[in-house]
Amino acid sequence: MEDDDISISPYEDGSWEWDDATNRLEFKSNINEETQTVPPDRVQASIIVKSLEFADSPDLYELLRFEKRYRRQIKDNGSDVVTLQDIKDVVLFSASAQFITIPIVKILHLPATERFLRALIFYCQYYLQVEETLSFRTLEKRLPSSNSVAYEKELSEDLQDLRFLITKEYSTMILGGDQFDKYHHMGVKKFLSASVRDGIFYETLFRLIIQIVWIALGRRSGKDIEVEISRLFKSDRFNFAEHKYNFRAAKNVKEQLLMSGRCVRRDRLLKTESPLINEIFCHRPIAYRMSGLGVVEYPHLNPRLKYFKRVLILPEEEFQALGITVGILGRSRKLFDPMLKETKQKRQPRIGSLSRKISKVSVSTTSVPTTLFPDIYLPKKSFVQEIGDELPGEIYSPKPIDTVQKMKWLGRVRRRLQRKREFEENLMRKRSILH
Repeated sequence: MEDDDISISPYEDGSWEWDDATNRLEFKSNINEETQTVPPDRVQASIIVKSLEFADSPDLYELLRFEKRYRRQIKDNGSDVVTLQDIKDVVLFSASAQFITIPIVKILHLPATERFLRALIFYCQYYLQVEETLSFRTLEKRLPSSNSVAYEKELSEDLQDLRFLITKEYSTMILGGDQFDKYHHMGVKKFLSASVRDGIFYETLFRLIIQIVWIALGRRSGKDIEVEISRLFKSDRFNFAEHKYNFRAAKNVKEQLLMSGRCVRRDRLLKTESPLINEIFCHRPIAYRMSGLGVVEYPHLNPRLKYFKRVLILPEEEFQALGITVGILGRSRKLFDPMLKETKQKRQPRIGSLSRKISKVSVSTTSVPTTLFPDIYLPKKSFVQEIGDELPGEIYSPKPIDTVQKMKWLGRVRRRLQRKREFEENLMRKRSILH
């Protein structure tokens, strides 16, 4: 089997036992027989959601092993700041080893995946900011006014634009474009759809993505992040996080519309699409340059689009100098331990930047949460689109991927697979000698 093949072994969850009746080895699955009436893809997906765990608090030995073997080393004269690669390293190290396959490692180290993850972290950070603002406005219990309606509309449009940044990368992923052709459900040659394999692969990937976003946002609001990411990528029927937490029941209809936008279509069967893909087909004014941000080099970008472009492709070392905040990316690594947990330091409490636009509420200073990173200030939206004399033809060179870290994780997976094969061969050899 080639390294790029995406496959889940049918003997992944169970053990081999000798059957005296048939005089041969038989595989005994650990999957509950009652679940066999459920389609295989649903069974495997639910198993992944339940059994993919993260050792977020390793012991001292594992922590030292991570620092020595897998933590990114700073190059000469390099800036010691947190990068997206650092977060991926922590997630790959702490995740259950059997779920980290060669294709998973490779897809996490693609330039398009880098842009996708940055856009998702940026969106979730702003989403939590807006959620905090709405909670303050609810406490105030003010009557609606023309200013408040305009302000809420502005927040909703900001969220829609940030979702579009995720959508343009996600659509490339599921269509097998760019470098994602090997991870398409019909493979490179597009002969036969492997829906079960595809479902297992992407269910694992999205579980890792949720962990990446959670760590990037300082390990806070885990349930909110899980529910919102699940809402973006899954229809209501397959949104396991919403079924588990039932978050929508705590929000009124108006708040749901503001946070989720008005681009969600309620189609059925084959026409069903995830809420994220619906952002592409939404009937609202969208700056056409947003579709190529981070890939196509557009001249004369307005401040808002230039800000988005920098979020997607700028090196993390330049974030703080330009006032860009994408979670803990660009923050000094000295503020964190090797697993990117914040070291205890005194920080000033604050009220969210969005909530500063409304009047202060009677909340004691000690009850206001502190933050690891500054708030997001988005440039104002401009409805004037400058059209050049000719279509842009230049494209940006993809942001270099850390091949050193990539090869470390590929080596770790290959060593685990080699040990597994040797163990199975030795087991079968011993069985044959005994019988």
